[in-house]
Amino acid sequence: MSKKTVKSSQLTEEQIELIRVKPEDTAKRLDGLPYTITPRPDERPPRGKMWCPYEASWQKFKIGGHPKIPDSILPRCESCGISTEDYYVKTHNYLWGDKVEKRK
Repeated sequence: MSKKTVKSSQLTEEQIELIRVKPEDTAKRLDGLPYTITPRPDERPPRGKMWCPYEASWQKFKIGGHPKIPDSILPRCESCGISTEDYYVKTHNYLWGDKVEKRK
């Protein structure tokens, strides 16, 4: 097997400017996505659901709520099985008690 050699070339300033992504363009692209990793700040949680950061959506968390972990004593996401003891689940759902501000 032979390796291909790649010649290095110098890019001009105009070429670099065309390639470079501007922060405002990135923000526009991210704002247009149909989903979020965290819940939107103005979004209220649906009744009986918590935010699952691994599913990126509101999910029901039940004790014994996942088929792979039926004997769990912790509430778990019905979809992916993550428990409420996970750091990110606790953080996004304000389950740390007095340490984190409540969602308004």
